[in-house]
Amino acid sequence: MDSSKSHYKIVMGDFNVKVGTKQSSDTKVGNFGFGKRNKRGEKLVEFSEANRLFISNTFYKKPSQRKWTWKGPNGTKNEINYVLSNNREILQDVSVLNSFKVSSDRRMVRCKLKLNTRLERKKLIRGTPSVLNLENLGKHRQTFEIELGNRFSALEELEDEEDIDSRNKILTEITRETAKEIAGT
Repeated sequence: MDSSKSHYKIVMGDFNVKVGTKQSSDTKVGNFGFGKRNKRGEKLVEFSEANRLFISNTFYKKPSQRKWTWKGPNGTKNEINYVLSNNREILQDVSVLNSFKVSSDRRMVRCKLKLNTRLERKKLIRGTPSVLNLENLGKHRQTFEIELGNRFSALEELEDEEDIDSRNKILTEITRETAKEIAGT
């Protein structure tokens, strides 16, 4: 399984766009959008479709006074602040705090998350079970070391801006693949 699929992505902010109600081609917009979509809203919908992010505000049915986040100079109420997520199951609710006083013309958006911390902790702690034939690997130690050295020499091409976690992941994968090819399972 690709480890990136287990990561949750949440993007929250004042996007200053109007997504509005769901249109027929939308797959990442829910049935409970507020108002009418503008051109910048169309761009946010395109972005969320391309990045597989749900515009979470639109998936929760709320009265109109719990949806709008900004009142324009003409008194028009608009929803322009959004919570985007790649996993709808972790969000329990997205709502607007209408009684929270801040020195802004915007109203705060709140989302409630439901994370299974035990499961996430197990994913971090649990290693990949060893399926290698370790006895065979010991017999072919010299071949393994040479092959691993050859593959590691190709890593010099890694860019300097790679972070330590990315490098560790690459080194681990190369070591496992090489050991599996040499020793078998």
